[in-house]
Order: sequence, then structure tokens, then C-alpha cells
Amino acid sequence: LQLTSSGSRFDRRRGRPTGSGLRAVLIRLGHAALCLAVLASLLAQKSQLRLALLPDSPGLIGGLAYLALFTVSLLLYFVTSLIDPGYVSNQLHAQPGNGRLTSPPSDGEDDADDGDGRDLPASRRSLELRFCRYCLIEQPLRARHCEDCGRCVSRFDHHCPWVENCIGERNHATFLAFLLCQSVCIWWTVFYV
Repeated sequence: LQLTSSGSRFDRRRGRPTGSGLRAVLIRLGHAALCLAVLASLLAQKSQLRLALLPDSPGLIGGLAYLALFTVSLLLYFVTSLIDPGYVSNQLHAQPGNGRLTSPPSDGEDDADDGDGRDLPASRRSLELRFCRYCLIEQPLRARHCEDCGRCVSRFDHHCPWVENCIGERNHATFLAFLLCQSVCIWWTVFYV
């Protein structure tokens, strides 16, 4: 990976900026098309959902609730896949080596310290920062480099191929909400529709 003149990342192996491309668009559109195809097939045949959506049906509320859950699930999918997962800023370029983060004294006292941090309380000891050899930055705590995206992500969980995005600090909650809505929607489809 290298930086272009505009400051964006460029992957020489793939010949395109990272995080963009036809593959990501096709995966997202394919997922949406698959979900909509399942819904269309349920509405086209004589299913419980189609019968529930008739104006005089006693199950109209349930049918509308199913459609609302389906819509929320699809929206959460796109929010999860399009939101920034917490990429570490490229402005933090550093040289490998010093990578130490220390917390300042909170009470104004200067403690005697011989440099190794053993006589300091655990909350005031220095922490080693890792240097990312791909991004050429010192990673904040709990950050990891994603090989698929080519960037460091804060609180990196995993790279999800289904949403074609990393799951990290900024989109973890929406990812869990998407999984919950999608699970309920699938369960409802299999057992009640």
C-alpha cells in the first residue's frame, strides 16, 4: 500500500483505492437483491404473508410488522456496510521505535521513577504501542490492521465478507442490531410465513 498525491490509500496489487470497487458494490447489491427476491416470492405465491396483507385480513398488523422488520434489517445492513468502522487516521505517521504512551501524574506529585515503571501504580505505568508496518503508524490500543481493507481499525473485531466491511469501534452496535433483526426476520419467514 502507498499514499497517492491526494492522500488516499492505493493498493498496487489490486490497482485501485482500497475500500472501493466493483466487488463491494456487487456484494451489497447482491445481498439486497437476494432479500428482495425472497420477499417478492412470498408475495407472489399464496403465502401467509400475502394473505395477511389483504385489507380485511385479521393478520394485517402482523404482515405490516413483518415488512417493517424486513425494511429495518435491510437498512441496518447498508448502514453497517457503508459506515466507517473506525479507521485509524493516516495523519498519525510515526517512526518505529519510541512507541510509548505514558499517563501524566494526576495529583501533581512527582514520583521517584528510575525509568522502568515498576514503582508506579498500574494505572500510571507506560504502555507499549505497536507499530503497523503496513500503514506506517503507531496503532492505538486495541487497534489491529485489516488485511482485506489495508487499514488499521480501532477495536477491530473482524472483516465481514457479507457486508464487505470491517466491524470495528464505530459500526459494531449497528452490526449487532443487523444480526438481531436479520435473525428474527429469517426465523419469522421460516416458521410463520
